[in-house]
Amino acid sequence: MIDIKLLYASVVCFLFATGFLNFAVMLYVRFFKLQEIEAYFQDCFLIASGQRTAGHGFYGRNVRLGNVRALLRDNSSIRPQLDAQARDDVRRFPKRLRLLIELPPRVNAGVLLGLIAVWSWGNYEGFY
Repeated sequence: MIDIKLLYASVVCFLFATGFLNFAVMLYVRFFKLQEIEAYFQDCFLIASGQRTAGHGFYGRNVRLGNVRALLRDNSSIRPQLDAQARDDVRRFPKRLRLLIELPPRVNAGVLLGLIAVWSWGNYEGFY
């Protein structure tokens, strides 16, 4: 029984550490890489208007990063409305920055599913 509780505790610690590190990466991208990311979309009206209206606070940076994420998404409803120059900007966008934008929400989803699974496992084993 001790081995199962130790495994349970280590899985919970791993999931929380992964979530914390993912949150740190999201803050890093939001506060230190957003200017570099937006520099690739000089011709895009959505990014330019987001810079003017959303501001530079936490919420504004979150909105602006969401706009970039929507542009880079393949099945986005915004994508058909783009002009040709913005489509070229999306095509030329570097892979290393694309990973910094697209990966954290997927990791958050994985951590959330993992926490739900661990919580269910804890209820099944009677740890609560």
